[in-house]
Amino acid sequence: MSEPTKRMYMVSGTVDDMSDGESTKDFSIELSYTIEGNRLIQTKTEEVMMDSKYNQLTLIQTPLVIGTYWTENVRDQDGVLQSISGQITKVEEKDTGLKEYTVLHRQQGRDYYEQRVIRENIGVVTFEKLFELGDEPFSAGYFLSSAMNITQNEVTLYFPDLDALKVWKEVRTLTVYDNGIAKAAVLGLIAGTNNTILSSSIPEGTRLLSINLENGLCTVDFSRAFVENHPGGSAGELMTLSSIVNTLTEFPEIERVQILVEGQIGETIGNILLDEPLNRFEDLIGL
Repeated sequence: MSEPTKRMYMVSGTVDDMSDGESTKDFSIELSYTIEGNRLIQTKTEEVMMDSKYNQLTLIQTPLVIGTYWTENVRDQDGVLQSISGQITKVEEKDTGLKEYTVLHRQQGRDYYEQRVIRENIGVVTFEKLFELGDEPFSAGYFLSSAMNITQNEVTLYFPDLDALKVWKEVRTLTVYDNGIAKAAVLGLIAGTNNTILSSSIPEGTRLLSINLENGLCTVDFSRAFVENHPGGSAGELMTLSSIVNTLTEFPEIERVQILVEGQIGETIGNILLDEPLNRFEDLIGL
């Protein structure tokens, strides 16, 4: 979802059940990250994730320099309104050229704190907080450990014009993990266009469930919001499909695209049946 000063990214999944099925808790998680003005806001829905005790807070804000400080009122997991502060305490540039920002949050009038290291183009890579259990609180956290290959690639995305007549190129540099450039491209489409004369093509709330490539056929599986949240109209439906297919067929190894919804073939987006692979829409590309 995007507006002139607002952009939202959503992540969902599950936490491993370490109780071997004995727990009755909900292990699903939903996270959204909203860029609003000069702030990056995290909103979460979960029961068991080791993360903030606040369901919504500002993770970081500009200027991205040591000493940047802010305060806000947020609700904890019990619904109690708390006053907290946030501050960038450290900025470090890694060998990759990406910067890491250490951000410390403190609850006013209490010892409670949360500390994160946020890496450019990746997100939170280290998290630590004070666990207020019993008479002796203790600190614990986690860090991201991965041998994955991370690169920055220039990718051509296609977005429709405001009149829904053609799709137009938008070249963007994207972060690609483990050579998953096609996945990065689709996530770029979901994030939306940066151009004010173009419009986003993927319905709000859509999540990419999986993407696979075999023998020139790229199979893309979207969440149900892809069909349920589409505004409709034959032109808009065609713009959505041509945006996806033309973006993916920019890669020489992809010849056709099959779109699934929740793993099922044959869903409809408006009046268009998604029962067969789609070829590139050359006639809908603006020049």
